Amino acid sequence: MYKMFGTIPPNLDLGVSTGEERFSADSVIVTAKLKLGPKGKNIQVTDLQLSLELGGINLELECLFPRNGACCPRKYLKSCNSVLTKTVLRFINRDGNNFVKEFQPEISAKIGVILKDYFNKAIASAESR
Repeated sequence: MYKMFGTIPPNLDLGVSTGEERFSADSVIVTAKLKLGPKGKNIQVTDLQLSLELGGINLELECLFPRNGACCPRKYLKSCNSVLTKTVLRFINRDGNNFVKEFQPEISAKIGVILKDYFNKAIASAESR
């Protein structure tokens, strides 16, 4: 599930879009830099920095640009503005790596929380020396 909102120049309000999403990529390279610190007699991840590179991405977002909060089920990906939806998705899918670079901080923040928790669970019983 995704949620997107915002404006585009000069001052066009895009409203709020939410719906199902599908994502695939031909190549995904994630580089994670971890800082470890003590937690009692054990260790924990104290800092996590992520770098993400994507190649050959394909993103589909259903109900992008609804009308009065409602999707248009008979239109392309249930969007009420098929032309704008195709334009936005073409922009993202055609040059996904630049799109990721633009939104790297937001992507890293969301994924980082999940990975930090996962790593901490994985090393919870490791003793610090």
